[in-house]
Amino acid sequence: MLEKILTIIPKNEIKQNHWYIGRGRNTNIALSHDDLFLTLCYKVNRWVVKGEGHFDDKFGCFQPFILFNDLGILRTEEISILQKDKWYYGDGEHSSIAYWNGQNFLTIIPEIGKNWTFAKLEKEPYFAPFSLIPEGEMIEPFGKIAWDAHYGKKLKLLY
Repeated sequence: MLEKILTIIPKNEIKQNHWYIGRGRNTNIALSHDDLFLTLCYKVNRWVVKGEGHFDDKFGCFQPFILFNDLGILRTEEISILQKDKWYYGDGEHSSIAYWNGQNFLTIIPEIGKNWTFAKLEKEPYFAPFSLIPEGEMIEPFGKIAWDAHYGKKLKLLY
């Protein structure tokens, strides 16, 4: 098992249309697109795509700590027991990263060259999960309760 201690990636180092692991208001895995991070959110009895800005002193609510591709997760055998409300790496029709909501795999598909509001939420009916994506543990939070405990300066990732 590998361990990494991570700090937030500055906004000017974010690669467009890549998946990041971090801390967000809606989920801890997000897809960078334009100046936002696209995440999934359950709102008014349905799943929707939400845009979260890069977290800083004045704006935003997504803290990117590591580019998913930098983890080096390799394809393994397909997973048969799934954990609800978790993100997985695998083979899908639309993406290699998808969220298991207990009934379906969901992923985000942005329309390149268009505003994030055109991003689509897609079901991945044939998604084959190979690895659970680790979301890490905040080891240097801003505080002890609520959002102050969720967000912070350092994230420990075990994988």
